[in-house]
Amino acid sequence: MPTDEDKLWAKHVVALTPGKPKVTKYWDDGEKYSIDVLAIATDSGKICATLGLSKVVQWTESNPPIRSEILADSKNSDIKIENVISTAAFYILKDNWRIKPGVVFEDIVSWYISGQELKHLLFIEQYQWGKEMSRFEGGTVPIFPLLAVPISESERVFIKEFGIDALQEIWQQKHVDVCDWARSSAV
Repeated sequence: MPTDEDKLWAKHVVALTPGKPKVTKYWDDGEKYSIDVLAIATDSGKICATLGLSKVVQWTESNPPIRSEILADSKNSDIKIENVISTAAFYILKDNWRIKPGVVFEDIVSWYISGQELKHLLFIEQYQWGKEMSRFEGGTVPIFPLLAVPISESERVFIKEFGIDALQEIWQQKHVDVCDWARSSAV
C-alpha cells in the first residue's frame, strides 16, 4: 500500500501529466519485495513513475544523500515500461544498485521488449516537465526524480568513451525523441 508520502508524489505526477492513472503493485520473484508503479495512459503513449523508491538512498556521494524516484515516458503505449522500471527498482531495493544521471542498467529493456535496438536503460535528469518535476518537496525528504530512457549498445559504448553529455548533445543535434522506445540508435 502506498504511504501518504507516496500518494503525494503520485498526485504531483498526475497533476503534471494529464491522462488516466492507475497504480499497480509489482512483486519480485520471491514475493519478498514490492514496488508500486503509477502508470498514466496519455493521448501520446504512457508515463510511469515508481512510488516508494525514494525511501532508499541512491546518490551516496552527495551530502546529504539524494533520493530518487524513476520516471519513464514512452510514445509507445503498448510497451511495458512499468515492467522495466519495476525491475530496475528491484535491483535498487534488493541488490543496492544505485541510480544517478549517466548510470546504465545493461540489458534490462531487452528482457521485456525483444527484437529492437534499444536494450539498456539510461538514467538522466528529467527535462520535459520542467522545474516542477526536477525536485519534489512534498514529503519528509526531497525527491529528485530521474528519467529512465532506453539506449542501444552503441549509445552505451559511446557514453563509456565520451560521457553522457556528449550523447545528449548528439540527441539534441539530431532531434532524437528519447521517449520513443522503438527509435533507432543515434550513434
